[in-house]
Amino acid sequence: MSMFKQIPTIMPSRCPETAFQCQYGACIKKHHKCDGNHDCADGSDENHCGHEEKSCNVTEFRCDSGECIEQRRLCDGQLDCADSSDETAVVCSDILCPSNSFQCRYGACVSKLAMCNGKRDCRDNSDETNILCPKAKCENKTSCQKKQQCSLEEHQCQSGDCISRHLLCDGHSHCSDGSDESTAECSNNECPPAMFRCHYGGCIARNLTCTETAECVDWSDEDPELCGKPHPSTSCRLPALTPHARYEATRCINCKPGAVVAEYEELTFTCDVGHKLQGVDTVYCHKGAWVPRLPTCSPAKDDVTCSPITSKRIIATCESLYGNHRGWVPCDNPVPVGTVARYQCRQYYEPNEEHMDNTESICTRDGTWSQPILECKPECGRAGQEVTPLVVNGQEAQYGIWPWQTGLYVLQAGNWSFWCGGSLVNEYAVVTAAHCVWKVTPESLKVAFGKFYRDFEKVQELTQIRNIKEIIMQPAYQDQGGNYGSDLAVLALSSPVEFTTVVRPICIDWKLEHMNTDIVENNTGVVVGWGVNENDTFSDTLRMTRLQIAGDERCIQEQPRDFKKYVTYTTFCAGFRNGTGVCNGDSGGGLVFQAPDKTWNLQGVVSVSPRRRGTSFCDPTYYTVFTKVGIYVKWLDSTLNSIMTRQQQDQKLDDDLMPSTRFSLY
Repeated sequence: MSMFKQIPTIMPSRCPETAFQCQYGACIKKHHKCDGNHDCADGSDENHCGHEEKSCNVTEFRCDSGECIEQRRLCDGQLDCADSSDETAVVCSDILCPSNSFQCRYGACVSKLAMCNGKRDCRDNSDETNILCPKAKCENKTSCQKKQQCSLEEHQCQSGDCISRHLLCDGHSHCSDGSDESTAECSNNECPPAMFRCHYGGCIARNLTCTETAECVDWSDEDPELCGKPHPSTSCRLPALTPHARYEATRCINCKPGAVVAEYEELTFTCDVGHKLQGVDTVYCHKGAWVPRLPTCSPAKDDVTCSPITSKRIIATCESLYGNHRGWVPCDNPVPVGTVARYQCRQYYEPNEEHMDNTESICTRDGTWSQPILECKPECGRAGQEVTPLVVNGQEAQYGIWPWQTGLYVLQAGNWSFWCGGSLVNEYAVVTAAHCVWKVTPESLKVAFGKFYRDFEKVQELTQIRNIKEIIMQPAYQDQGGNYGSDLAVLALSSPVEFTTVVRPICIDWKLEHMNTDIVENNTGVVVGWGVNENDTFSDTLRMTRLQIAGDERCIQEQPRDFKKYVTYTTFCAGFRNGTGVCNGDSGGGLVFQAPDKTWNLQGVVSVSPRRRGTSFCDPTYYTVFTKVGIYVKWLDSTLNSIMTRQQQDQKLDDDLMPSTRFSLY
């Protein structure tokens, strides 16, 4: 025999708001919920009551199901309690919504931007009714932008909405902007003798005054003096709400207009979209009056807009949710208030760490985005495919495996001749050796990306050629007169490159997390280039090799006597002294090292090496000296930021001269 009592099957359609519904369907009085007694046959009235848990604090609301939620999440249109008790008429009916909000039928407050946007923001869907949104359900977005034509029986709100004329100045706002209950609309309104006239001019039934429930939008029907509740002479009453202004009381956050507040209470005012504050934004209660005088909100001459999204590193779409601009709008033009921007990093880019979750932002009423626009950075140091293990003798590199490698070409006798190597570090800049561009003009240089063949005329489908806008050499570089110290330069491109599978940047070890472990005795890095090969001719195709780090002491001891002066704290040596190494034409190329996360960092730039006696060619039986990139990260960071800023300014100027008609920025 079962020891459990049989639970009856009771299935009412729904219990009233004042009751609690058991899981099997029965209704009990709401105050019996969580009282310690099983009033439901199945005991569900005592589930999730949290008798063993600490009680909610003063800033929290206790759900009927037992959990605590923040007060700010109460009556916001979203279900936060497990039993939905935070979004009921019992809890929300006395809520006073600020003027920039829409009040759901059951009392919750949601943003006015939520009205008629096609989504259920109120739990009862009262923000999307056909009466409220008669013109918002059109499929043709352009027709939605046209102002409604109201009938003779209707009143047209300033926002363009149409409402029945008998709803005008009746004490309750029916226009989305509240203009039907404004002083401007109702000040000359005369009320019948049996009705009470609100301070701003609205009319309500006289028996609705002093009921502790506002019937006038300015709460003048609950005026303390009218209702026989005088207040101290030094205190103040919270001022009436106006259609286009809203305020927050510092110490009386949940107080309603008309409430009595103590002396020195502070109010902070803001205006609705399209309006500008006239006067100060903060007033204080002093000796029974608000000082200085209360501000007003007047129509702004220009529409408030948010700045365009101009980053070419993101893909953005912008949708205006309300008003005459409702629908898709160009992101790269100023956008109206209420526009939602959604974005993601383009291919070959990734979010900066501090903006990982910034994928959406809303243009707010003060002309600013609700959160910072997503910032993306290039994905750097990613080789084209798995790298071959240790290679001692140079070999032909597979096309695209080292996507940051660039070729510098100089104009000689009317032809573009191969000159040096370089490393792409972002869309706008290449790092190379200063001696490659010493006394060379930008006009006489070109840079090739995604290139496999050395010959300038032999290009692949994904090859990109760019002119040089500016040559920026490390300030301390003095060429031979300075023993090739600080042999580093940055080339600013005339136009940004487009990242592809064969054109991508190398990483810079900005935080110097890897320099001391990469540039260490006997460690090996990879270098690629089109330099002179074992036949004393430039290589026709891109070649790669690994080079071993030689400590400064060993390098100084084993290099020719006259060459020791080139080994300083800003350089390091690498090579095998077995005939494998870098040579003429490899200058400016990068020596890169793989980090634990499989990305590659630029630690060295090919600088100088001893020559074979009686020739102008390198001697691969000695070490090559590389410029130590980590020494110059601050200068590089400043230089690259300056280049990007100038490029973006130039791009903005171009965009201003040629307005865009695109609907997303990419």
